Amino acid sequence: MRERFKVSVRRSCDLALLRRSVWYAKSQARDQSALRQRIRDIAMSRPRFGYLRVLVMLKREGWAVGKKRVYRLYRLEGLQLRMKVRRRKRIALLRGKVAPATAANQHWSMDFVHDQMHDGRKFRILTVIDQWSRESVSLEANFRLTGRCVGLVLDQAARQRGWPRAITVDNGTEFTSKALDDWAYRRGVKLDYTRPGKPTDNGLIESFNGRLRDEFLNVNEFITMHDVREKLQAWQDDYNHHRPHGSLGHLTPSEFATMRSGQTQRSGQPLVQNCPASGGTSMDRCLHELRVAPRHGERSRRRLSHRLLHVAGVLANGSREAAASQFGPCRHRTDLSGALGAGRPQECYAWPPALGKAARE
Repeated sequence: MRERFKVSVRRSCDLALLRRSVWYAKSQARDQSALRQRIRDIAMSRPRFGYLRVLVMLKREGWAVGKKRVYRLYRLEGLQLRMKVRRRKRIALLRGKVAPATAANQHWSMDFVHDQMHDGRKFRILTVIDQWSRESVSLEANFRLTGRCVGLVLDQAARQRGWPRAITVDNGTEFTSKALDDWAYRRGVKLDYTRPGKPTDNGLIESFNGRLRDEFLNVNEFITMHDVREKLQAWQDDYNHHRPHGSLGHLTPSEFATMRSGQTQRSGQPLVQNCPASGGTSMDRCLHELRVAPRHGERSRRRLSHRLLHVAGVLANGSREAAASQFGPCRHRTDLSGALGAGRPQECYAWPPALGKAARE
């Protein structure tokens, strides 16, 4: 009133029927800003705590406050408006960090891919792969795929391969459904859910889906669902048995699985050889490290050469002698005792044609 009509305090109080002592009175209440901030901090760190539990936490910290004051400040901060979250139990949930797969059928990944037919009808494809061998376990196309349908598809795949220990999935409705949770619990399969908004947690299936879309969906037209399934089956057979895979040393997934299975039976333990420099199992990564090795000196280049020879031997037949059989005399002598076994005489080998260009760069 004073600001708008430019009148004195006395006239404003008379018009408002308010005593001037009330206008000039100053609050004697203590400053509660620190307490309000602490109540908000506790409520934010523990979202399911009500004001009574917040009061207990405050008293443990030494705050001399009562229940009514905490309740009043709790409401002033708007903390009582938190929505109650519906609790969802998953009996087949995998808890803790999953160990990397070291053999076939230990860990699968699955996801959905969407596309449409020539007449505009949309359909979905359930993709399932083996994380260790990169094999395409199942490709199921249909207009509608529920959690129960996913379980039936996995049952069909398990008749030929057996059950995996765990399956990595995202948080889609089909994978979080009670039907799939019950299916996994009855078969002893753990479901490893990715973090929301983190598709990289299931990067292997995302990479496979990219290949599926680039090499199959984008180059084919589909008329009927039967047409989709026939072409999908042909592409899956080509992917597993004929298409070279970069991360498997340019072997096909079936060749990689057969070779490693034979090595496991002979040695009694899985032979998953990693390139120590790059942290992966691909010879391409070792070759890349070898190309950039001159930046770190000749010693690093020689050490990576030894590792690459070792990986080449493992990819060939799983034995150290296999590496030597693929290499002939060379002009530059290289000590391979660390790669081909301790105690062996220092020998000299040449790079095979497939590796010669990269090794000489």
